[in-house]
Amino acid sequence: ELVEKLLARLKPQDRLLMTLLYLEGRTLEEVRQITGWNIALIKVRSFRARHQLKKDLDYLMRESKP
Repeated sequence: ELVEKLLARLKPQDRLLMTLLYLEGRTLEEVRQITGWNIALIKVRSFRARHQLKKDLDYLMRESKP
């Protein structure tokens, strides 16, 4: 549930990338073939998306504290 909530906060392209790489376990080459993006773009997008997920998780954790 938490993963779904965090993914929903990402941009659609970043959500797709995170799903392909980390939930489905696709390789960079497979993601490149599916999306048409080059490997460098995939790496940059995944770095930024992971950073955003961490920020969002920190925010949600602070919000849930009484």
